[in-house]
Amino acid sequence: MPGMDGYEVASFVRARKKTRHIPIVFLTALYRDDSNLLQAYSAGAVDMVFKPVDPLILRFQSLGLRRPFISSRRRSSARPS
Repeated sequence: MPGMDGYEVASFVRARKKTRHIPIVFLTALYRDDSNLLQAYSAGAVDMVFKPVDPLILRFQSLGLRRPFISSRRRSSARPS
């Protein structure tokens, strides 16, 4: 991404009230080392997916992320304004 890396984008998304509830998943070809994981989670990521992607693992990860996101959106839309 020209001008910004994924960590900066994640921090920006987390800083905005309108978008802070959106789950952020990093997709990376970088090595699985603690410094990359820590930087992503510190920027607001809820998960990281490493290339090459295993489709079965990706499916289960996405199911696990969607359920809490959908239920939290339902709760927030049910609140009176």
